[in-house]
Amino acid sequence: MLLRSILSVAILSTGLLQYGCGNKDKAEDVNVTKLAWEDDNAILRKESSLKVKGSVDGNKPFTVTFSITDEDSKTEVPQSPQTLSVTHQSPPSGKTSLSLAGDMNTRVNAGSEVCNGNYTLNVIANAGGANVSKPLHFKVEGGRDCTKTKAQNPNSKPAQGIRHGVVYNTQASSEYKGAFDLVNGVNIANDSSNRDEDKKDLKDHSTIMAFNTKLGTGNGAKFAHTQNLYFDSATLEEAQRSFNNNAQRPETEALSSGDIYVVQLNDQRSNAFYILNIAEVRRNTPGKNDGRIVFNYRKL
Repeated sequence: MLLRSILSVAILSTGLLQYGCGNKDKAEDVNVTKLAWEDDNAILRKESSLKVKGSVDGNKPFTVTFSITDEDSKTEVPQSPQTLSVTHQSPPSGKTSLSLAGDMNTRVNAGSEVCNGNYTLNVIANAGGANVSKPLHFKVEGGRDCTKTKAQNPNSKPAQGIRHGVVYNTQASSEYKGAFDLVNGVNIANDSSNRDEDKKDLKDHSTIMAFNTKLGTGNGAKFAHTQNLYFDSATLEEAQRSFNNNAQRPETEALSSGDIYVVQLNDQRSNAFYILNIAEVRRNTPGKNDGRIVFNYRKL
């Protein structure tokens, strides 16, 4: 799920770069020039990268930082290898002009859970309080449709029958169980014995120690990711229409908090419909398989 390493020495953009600059004839203390993408299309696809071209020049020691802004929400995007990140090599010291491509191999990277949309890379150079920020626009395609989902309808009364569940990244039979029975509202073990397989409406769709944040099924249930339903007020008819109008799969996409899915159970479980609202996705602690998917659900 993670991007393969593309740099021998990679630094996330939260770090600062600082290097001495000497007797420049330029009037500016620092400047960013010729900023562009190596690929003129400026389209970044899931699990790929875009290389940044341009240079930073200064008359005094300067720092360079990078940030990414979502152009639709006008907010800064938290960087993560699973979504969007900026990496670069440590630059040579003592240079008065640095190439973002040649000296630093600066790249914007898209992970397996990146959201489609329009973004801006901000290249920010600072020299003794003199700040220069230059934007570089790009588009993400082939990733997740992260249109804001609607967990609560502001015009409806609180829904009845909302229940809560969790699926752990485990195949053990301990208290931390990797499957869930929606009909009875209980966790069940997701072990290799196929015990209770007919009740595994939801189960961890990962290999142990490699949590892919997806839900699957052990009994033929189908999942449809919806963007147009309120979790707390959707009716059976609305959910069935959304289910039929969206792709129906035996597993979810990689999940994020706020995702809403309509689930249809198999015919042995009355083809019942449920709606899920993903409340939390917690990744594994390094060296452990304690990841989990926490969700709210309603029978429709």
